[in-house]
Amino acid sequence: MTAIRDLARETEAARVLRENLADIIQDEDDARDFVEGETNLNEAIELAVKQEGEDATAVEAIARYIEKLKSRSDRYKKRMEATRTAIAIAMDQAEQKKIETPYGTVTRRQTVRTAIVTDEASIPTSYWKPQDPKLDKAKLAADLRAGQKIEGATLSNGGDTVMIKRG
Repeated sequence: MTAIRDLARETEAARVLRENLADIIQDEDDARDFVEGETNLNEAIELAVKQEGEDATAVEAIARYIEKLKSRSDRYKKRMEATRTAIAIAMDQAEQKKIETPYGTVTRRQTVRTAIVTDEASIPTSYWKPQDPKLDKAKLAADLRAGQKIEGATLSNGGDTVMIKRG
């Protein structure tokens, strides 16, 4: 009697497993075999473990592919920055502020001088945001631009940037 109960329990467990996994198995042949043919719990679990292994392999492959795409994206971003720098230098040498091309209008303009923190510990507490110990660089830069001398900080030299409008 115990063997029959164990077999019935295994068969029921295999049926429940098949029902729960039938919708998520991607391979049509495996899904058909899984839903129609497997009555043994060990065979059903074997198929589920196979599918999980294939899924894990796919997840790892996708993660590696995402890393490659991120690396490619970073290279394109660096190339874009270098291109914009080269354009800015050329426009500066030609004393041009705006150039229209079929691909976009390029405008050279001055950037705002920003605060460069040289010694964070020396900056007065009024420049630190009270909610957490974070430096309020916007306020620091505004006061430096207004001519205040603040120990531990100075203004950058600014520079040029390039803006490209498309369409």
